[in-house]
Order: sequence, then C-alpha cells, then structure tokens
Amino acid sequence: KENRNGPGVAVVDGKIFVLGGVGTRKQALDSVEVFSVEEGKWLPEISFPSMPFKCEEPAVATIGNKIFVFTNVKTTRIQR
Repeated sequence: KENRNGPGVAVVDGKIFVLGGVGTRKQALDSVEVFSVEEGKWLPEISFPSMPFKCEEPAVATIGNKIFVFTNVKTTRIQR
C-alpha cells in the first residue's frame, strides 16, 4: 500500500508482513503493513501498530509466530 524500498518481509500464519524500509521522500519508515493471503487483501492499519523505531532495509526472521526485526538502530520483537 505505501510505496517503499528495502522493507523487511516475513510470513506468519498466512499473512505477509512488510516492515520498515525507505519511503518516497527518502525517509526511514516505522510502519507495518499486513496482507492476508486467505482474504486476498491488506488488513487495516489499526490492526498492527508501527514499530518503536524507523529502519531502512531491516533483516527479518521468524520463529513460530514471532517476528524479529534486526537493524543497525535496534533489535526488537513484534508480537501479535
């Protein structure tokens, strides 16, 4: 939905999470967008809050239903 370059991407429970990246004005993003594969649509923004920090080109890993975001700024875990 939001134009971005270099986001982190993870798949958990049939949902594609798009995290951070660089926006159209070359700014780092803290937004999290989620696409439900089952429903075939993007979920409302209020379903998933922004990350507590902005990050460009984060590395992302999943363990079970947890998403870990690694960046040169900070490391955090986003829980559902």
